[in-house]
Amino acid sequence: MKIIKRILIAIVAVILAISIILMLPVIFFNIAYLFTPVARPEITYGEFPFTLVYEIEGEVITINDVYVCKFDGFTTNTAGKFREWKGYLKSNGNEDLFVTEIDGLDIYIIIGPPEYYMGEEQYSYSNIIPSFYCIEKTGKHTHSYHLTTEEAYSQYSLKLLEWELSQPITNTFK
Repeated sequence: MKIIKRILIAIVAVILAISIILMLPVIFFNIAYLFTPVARPEITYGEFPFTLVYEIEGEVITINDVYVCKFDGFTTNTAGKFREWKGYLKSNGNEDLFVTEIDGLDIYIIIGPPEYYMGEEQYSYSNIIPSFYCIEKTGKHTHSYHLTTEEAYSQYSLKLLEWELSQPITNTFK
């Protein structure tokens, strides 16, 4: 019986040792990746005026506001270290534009990611088009989803008519 225990312990020790040896490069890579410095943006604050015209059930609504974007430090996750940005409407501090509530759904228009406006490289070739999304609250649960242009119109009589926004800035990162 003691021999079987010793053999099992030896097998587990060998498997554990092999696992650790195989995982060391991954562990070292991730640790190095987490401590790799990320460049700070030269411009950390921007205001982007926009005009948005949409129609809801035949009524045309025009919104003139300013989308404020600002640098909010760095964040780290398992994929590495990243610049963190916040974006909000100057008029009310909300992240997205509330449109209406229909049948228990809050419907918003997404203005776009602050990274785009603040000149992040991975967004430099994007063309930001506002889109509708819904938030449905049932009890303690919240479910959100995007609406296509066709769904917004056919289901809720919502239609984007005009979208004029400031161009993103050209930023440098040091």
